[in-house]
Amino acid sequence: MHIERRSLDRPLSQKKLDANRRNALKSSGPTSSRGRAISSQNARKYTILPFEDPDLPKELTAQYYGHYIPADKSERRLVDILVHCDRVRRNCKLLLAFIRAHGVIDLRTQTAAKVPPSVAGRLSEIKDVLRAADSGYYNALIQLESTRAQAAA
Repeated sequence: MHIERRSLDRPLSQKKLDANRRNALKSSGPTSSRGRAISSQNARKYTILPFEDPDLPKELTAQYYGHYIPADKSERRLVDILVHCDRVRRNCKLLLAFIRAHGVIDLRTQTAAKVPPSVAGRLSEIKDVLRAADSGYYNALIQLESTRAQAAA
């Protein structure tokens, strides 16, 4: 079946635009709370690190939104913080494990090298980022639980 494509350079008529808007009002979208929570994140874009599983950000978002099912904007923000901190924690742990297992790679020769002082400083920075992500994660979790307890009271 051939579908005729409309050229993007021709504007829609007012009649067609009104019809499109009326039809859009009929769309129900997902009906469950979980489905709405997950689909609300469909437009989210991610920057993937070279060593990172490309599906991790989407999987974490679906997992956290499916588990917590945020009720409002403030809860969504807290769940977003949980997702971000969990992702940072996982990536820091991956980096540290890789460095411990393989040492440092000299990019010029592609061989393992001893850890120079500048890299030792970077290891310290990775550990600092990991600690900050842990702190942010637990703070967001405590805030989310507190917000829900207040709403239930």
